[in-house]
Amino acid sequence: MRLREAGVAVRSRLEHAGIPDAALEAECLVRAASGATREAYFAGAEAAPAALLELDKLVARRLAREPLAYISGEREFYGLTFGVNSAVLIPRPETELLVELALGYLELTPGATVVDAGTGSGCIAVSIEANRSTKGRTAGTDISAAATAVAHANAHRHGADVTFVRGSLLAPIRHADLVVANLPYVPSDEVDALEPELRDWEPRLALDGGARGTTLIHELIDDCATRRVTSRLLLEVAYGQADEVAAYARERGGEVTVHRDLAGIDRVVEVRWASGL
Repeated sequence: MRLREAGVAVRSRLEHAGIPDAALEAECLVRAASGATREAYFAGAEAAPAALLELDKLVARRLAREPLAYISGEREFYGLTFGVNSAVLIPRPETELLVELALGYLELTPGATVVDAGTGSGCIAVSIEANRSTKGRTAGTDISAAATAVAHANAHRHGADVTFVRGSLLAPIRHADLVVANLPYVPSDEVDALEPELRDWEPRLALDGGARGTTLIHELIDDCATRRVTSRLLLEVAYGQADEVAAYARERGGEVTVHRDLAGIDRVVEVRWASGL
């Protein structure tokens, strides 16, 4: 059997199970099982018996709604490939806006210190460090030891000089010129209604944002406003949260700008404290 023929069969199974993007996912599963390049897949390469056995195992995992990124162990983000597992949230395209805004700030502030609070896989911190034109200090924090292990591995993978420390939000940090964060923002009573890939597989610690979805976001704003760890904060928020988060930041003395993502959604709340540190 050729790889593409195996892909057609897998696509049918995924479509029958109601899994979106079945054609692309089928291709990815076949290639993951066989180790084939995309060129070989479309060129009509043959599937070895061992690859077909492995493919059956991978398809069974996907039909159990395990995310494709956990099955392959990788996810693309900001032009880089990151290792992921069930200890970390899978990077999403909308989060790339955080990286773009951070890099824009760093163009105007060479050598600035950046901290990614709640770093998870480290995709934000590593992408910033790998793409900043003038090297500075980049760090990430996370309360999960398993997550910081993944982040360390990703930094090593891309040769990025990023320091990762275990701790809640900015607790281990005394100063940063810029803080970026993609914190849990799903309201607690909505987590169980999420699609199975999120609800059953991604870490609840990285999803559950408390009663209104903004508990940790408020905590981070409070810390920045009281300790003045930083004078500039970039926060990713969920659809419909930007106004509330912006109002909260203004109440704590911040000047606020809201940035929209490519879908036109208010996605990043930027907060500046004029008094600085």
